[in-house]
Amino acid sequence: MVCCMWCDKPSEFLCDAPIGFIADGCTRDKLGNVTGLLAGSRALRDGYWTCDAPMCGDHRKMIGHICGEDHDTIDRCPYHVEHGERELKSIIGFEHEMDGWRRKVHAEIRRRRLA
Repeated sequence: MVCCMWCDKPSEFLCDAPIGFIADGCTRDKLGNVTGLLAGSRALRDGYWTCDAPMCGDHRKMIGHICGEDHDTIDRCPYHVEHGERELKSIIGFEHEMDGWRRKVHAEIRRRRLA
């Protein structure tokens, strides 16, 4: 059983706040340094990373529905309700960075809970 990150109740939901889009490509300077990342159709299709913080029904804020074949809700954790979401251009990165970005968000949530 996975517990909510804000209390000891069982987790029923995961936060759907976007934390990263995998870059389809990048721009580089003459030395080969990355100067910009480009998100394309792949980023929206299968390169989309969410916070996934586990939360109970009391700590979840439902902000919408996904209708269609896979009916689901769109939920935000208390952290993303309070702090909002970063601009798209600041969350485009390489695939090997995404798990680290999620760990940073979860660490910040844990620090705030302990404070």
